[in-house]
Amino acid sequence: MTKDMEQVVQKKRRGRPPLRKVDSRNIELPGDIIVSRFIKPRNITQKQVAEGLGIPLVCFSAMLSGRIRISAEYALRLSLYFGLPVRFWLGLQSEYDEKALDPQTVEKIKSQVKANFSER
Repeated sequence: MTKDMEQVVQKKRRGRPPLRKVDSRNIELPGDIIVSRFIKPRNITQKQVAEGLGIPLVCFSAMLSGRIRISAEYALRLSLYFGLPVRFWLGLQSEYDEKALDPQTVEKIKSQVKANFSER
């Protein structure tokens, strides 16, 4: 992406941070999993799912694209709609968040934190 294109993306996001690219590390978004394992196999549309969840399509689309996280409320809605436990949906988000951590940030935090437990 050129610098000019990056500036356009920044402007369109109106002060929000730019979307982070983590796909170079092959990290699957929770939304990708929802689409590939739950929406496509059932031959249903995102609009149908959003209506079934009782949320606006724009919010559901934002969740699928990773612009917003799967919150506890959305996890409950997904749980009731697809019949899987709330912790499954929260786990998808949590696993993604952990994998998406910048390796440099991880190392920085490791150097700052002093463990308060004894190893067994």
